Amino acid sequence: VSFSLERVADIEQARGDLDAAAAKYAESLAIARELASELGTPESRRDVSVALNNVADIEEARGDLDAAAAKYAEIMDVMRELASELGTPESRRDVSIALLKVADIEQARGDLDAAAAKYAESLAIRRELADAMATPGSRRDLAWSLGKLADLCRRLEQPEDALTYAEEALQMRAQVLDDLDEPLDDDHSDHAWAMRRVRDLARTAGHHERALEVALDLVEAARTADGDEPGEPSPAAIEQLLWEMTPCAELSLVCAAPEAAVRLAELSELADALEAACDAPDALDRHEHQLDATTLERLADAWDVLMNHALSAKDAKAARRWQKRASSARERSVSWRCYEEATKSSKQASWPETKAKFQAAIDQCRTLVAADPNLQLRLELIDVLDEAAMAYQAAEELAEAATLFDESLRLLVDLRQARNASIDAWAHGIIAKKAGALARQRGRLDDAAAHFAVALRIEMERARGAEEPDDVEQFASRANPVAWAGVCLAQVHLARANAAACAAALAQAQPWIAALEHPDLMDPNSLDTAAAFYETQAQAAEASGDRKLAKSATDAAAALRARIAALTDDSET
Repeated sequence: VSFSLERVADIEQARGDLDAAAAKYAESLAIARELASELGTPESRRDVSVALNNVADIEEARGDLDAAAAKYAEIMDVMRELASELGTPESRRDVSIALLKVADIEQARGDLDAAAAKYAESLAIRRELADAMATPGSRRDLAWSLGKLADLCRRLEQPEDALTYAEEALQMRAQVLDDLDEPLDDDHSDHAWAMRRVRDLARTAGHHERALEVALDLVEAARTADGDEPGEPSPAAIEQLLWEMTPCAELSLVCAAPEAAVRLAELSELADALEAACDAPDALDRHEHQLDATTLERLADAWDVLMNHALSAKDAKAARRWQKRASSARERSVSWRCYEEATKSSKQASWPETKAKFQAAIDQCRTLVAADPNLQLRLELIDVLDEAAMAYQAAEELAEAATLFDESLRLLVDLRQARNASIDAWAHGIIAKKAGALARQRGRLDDAAAHFAVALRIEMERARGAEEPDDVEQFASRANPVAWAGVCLAQVHLARANAAACAAALAQAQPWIAALEHPDLMDPNSLDTAAAFYETQAQAAEASGDRKLAKSATDAAAALRARIAALTDDSET
């Protein structure tokens, strides 16, 4: 029972439902405590520590550091007892993990001396284990503890100590790569982060030559990371190289390296290439690698380096050009950060807090669009409005949600008049259906009918213009948006007692239904749309007195619901 509760709680936590997860973790902890009290075995006592950790993680995520600290401290005591009894490498490693957990909380609360003591104790344990075992896992653990102390020393403004720990952590990460024939992706990523830590700390400590040496290694790694891929580098590869080249170019200037001018020129080319790749119409149509907050901040950092170099070279014109681009990127990154914080807040925080964050994101985007109504900024505003509207709807502020959907639809109409892109039609159809569903929820049936009619027209245009599908599932994925828009429109007309309009909507949806009820199709969403079609058809037939059609449609809907139930049961099994 305890294990099942934990698994369900894991899913709820991943979904952001912390209250539900906390309740199940607490119930699992109570069961674990009872078993440990009855059995007293090392295994049952360790199960208590695992359950405590789950509860403490939730409390930490909620910001209740005192409650989390108490549970982590209890875990540490349990682990110390077990390590004293068992003396195994695993039990000693558990102690080191518990020490890190407590130290993290102490650091978050500002008790840096206490955190340093526990980080050091954890490091001592892990150093002993790495010396004795010499395995990749033990070296990973040692590198992690060294990194913790390096970061703490940086916070304590002890750059030389921080760099010493960081250099040893980098050595451990490199050793892990050498030890393994096929290192994990995380091993390569951890090694790169260890290099960045050394680069930044070496620079802070005034060891610019060492910082440049590591920066060059990072640039070279970024160059080769996408080397096996044919054709032009992807936007993601360009961004990665830009990210590494920015500090490299800046350090080249600090060190007066002969290659500084070459690196600055490449930095400028990379920034232009990344901006062009992300803002290109085909990239936007594919919804690939758009300019999010992180990408914008990296572009701004690159342009800041170029601006500062232009200022030092007394090139005022170039400096103004770079400063303008950097400022624009940072303003856009602010709007994206507001948006990201709002969407995150909608899962964890109170509605007033979430609402304020969405409003800040909307205001920032509107300001940017008013100043420069380019394609990318308008798409960003549409994304923010759409997400905010759904949050308002979930909070039952329906009028405000409708206003936001209407604004996003107006922007999409203007956008589609300015260009003919498939991504705009796709977004227009989806948001029109959302607006229609909201209008129906509010009892605004005329508005709902208008929105669903727009959605149906757009989805039919998209489906007819698409390439012929290769298989049943592809055909269903093309048919489902059309059929669903038709069903929704028919349901609204049925509620309006407009039998002729209801029949017309069902007739528009009907040609696509065969694809959704194909016997080989295993998609519950497509089957649900087909079932809804027949249920609506049955209701319309009953209203018009056509009992034969009503009976056949009801039977068809029941058969589809049975298929959905069978698929759901198989999935759960």
